[in-house]
Amino acid sequence: MRRALSLLVLGITLALTAAQPTLTLTSIKAVDVARANNDRWSLKGYLSDPDKNYVPAIGEVGMTAALQNSNDVSLNDVVFNPADCTLLKNDKGIICKARGIHLSLKRTKRVPKDATIKAQKNHNTTSSASSYYRVSGVFRRQVFNTIISTPLTAIFAIDGFPNLSTTSSKCTEKDGIRASKYLCKTAQSHGPAPAPAPTQSPSLSPSSLPTSVPSLSPSTLPSSIPSLSPSTLPSSAPASTFNITLINVNPAQTGLDAFMSSAQARWQRIITAEAEDINLGASVDLTAGRFPSFSYSGPVDDIIIFYALTTLPPLVLGSAGPTYLRGDNAQPIAGTMRFSIDYFNDGDITEDVILHEMAHVLGFGTTWRSKGCLSKECDENTPAPVTYTCANGLAQYAMIETCTTLFPDLTIETSTGRPGSDCGHWAEAFYKTELMTPTTAASLESSLLSRFTIGAMADIWGSVNYAEADTFACTAGISSSPQAQSDNAPISEMLYPVNGGEVILTMAQAGQTIYDYQLTGLSEEERQAVLDALANLGKTIIMT
Repeated sequence: MRRALSLLVLGITLALTAAQPTLTLTSIKAVDVARANNDRWSLKGYLSDPDKNYVPAIGEVGMTAALQNSNDVSLNDVVFNPADCTLLKNDKGIICKARGIHLSLKRTKRVPKDATIKAQKNHNTTSSASSYYRVSGVFRRQVFNTIISTPLTAIFAIDGFPNLSTTSSKCTEKDGIRASKYLCKTAQSHGPAPAPAPTQSPSLSPSSLPTSVPSLSPSTLPSSIPSLSPSTLPSSAPASTFNITLINVNPAQTGLDAFMSSAQARWQRIITAEAEDINLGASVDLTAGRFPSFSYSGPVDDIIIFYALTTLPPLVLGSAGPTYLRGDNAQPIAGTMRFSIDYFNDGDITEDVILHEMAHVLGFGTTWRSKGCLSKECDENTPAPVTYTCANGLAQYAMIETCTTLFPDLTIETSTGRPGSDCGHWAEAFYKTELMTPTTAASLESSLLSRFTIGAMADIWGSVNYAEADTFACTAGISSSPQAQSDNAPISEMLYPVNGGEVILTMAQAGQTIYDYQLTGLSEEERQAVLDALANLGKTIIMT
């Protein structure tokens, strides 16, 4: 049924009933790959849903997302069934995912800087900042119907609603031996769109869609957010006692800035405790040498994260982890995040990937050995099961009956055979769609941040805000092991803290207690030298 009735009076269309949703994409990317069944495309932008009925409808009837050529010929159609989609609690949006494809629409208070949306906001409708959703979609393992020609148009179709479309016309093309890449940015966005004209593939008129088709939406943050110099704290960070300072090591590359700021804001809302301020002195490089041409020393308010978009080895998506820990509670002092510029340009690094990797810098998985949160010693050769043992994570896990009924123990991944994945994530086979399973970074699909992940953060930092958790439930059946992933799949390396001998002595001289776990990364010779130096200072190691 139609959601709005319009009259044309003096050339002005006046909405008499419901306000129409509007799709405003900022970019569409398409990659035509020589290898069969491996084409992919993605989109980013915003959706305005003034009456707040478009997003819930996706969960009821599903949605189709279509990509079209410059001559309105269909390149690819992606269909989500209602069963593929999960509505987030408190009307925060929806996530749809199936094998190789995902779509997320997440509510945001950030109003896009777009003339079409501004005009709608100023119009006398129910539109408000809370009716805007960040849209992000990645569609892999597809087959394009024909040769790509630009500009590109993306269409969202839901039964009962007009089609929504955006044409992105500012396009660049990069031809390679194995793939041709097209990046199109949007000069002007469009609201309700007419059904596509009949072409080589079926049109997407709403009346012709199956009632079970699901939805797809891309999300993007503005790319114009400036990079953060070492002396600059983000002014947009929400009021919180917990502070994450971001430093862009390669300020000429600003592509990560928006994603980093978004992840920073989310984790600052989740962690509400305040850590002890610390200064390791001018002689300690807080990056631990992970950036060859950059170093930094100075005081730390809770934690500093250094990040960069840079060139990395083939098949390495990125690397992230803390550099140094506080001695008394194993809370990270600083950490690093590096991401491949090639994978970023291909659309393989998403907002959820950044959120996942920042969790490792904050200590998730990377401090569990130091905190004693593992049921036994664990490395990439350890046989299952290994379970999580710290109190807050277990308490929150116990509140999710669908999980405890199916999987009584909160189980940690041990099946990948990779040191950067095993012993530092939740088990992929059991928790599939959770943010902190190992394939979140590898598959780049939108995922859910559960109460037990926030509980694990409470075991590291103390006070947290559980209201920030997504609704999460375990489902019957065990998914395939991440070990079954292709050897050509990109990997993300989880880095463990350094806490070298020089840092340990600096901390001891500053009056801090030194614990045995801080010496685990030292060679036998370095360990003995530290023990001798501590003895000369009258200090002893506390055994944990």
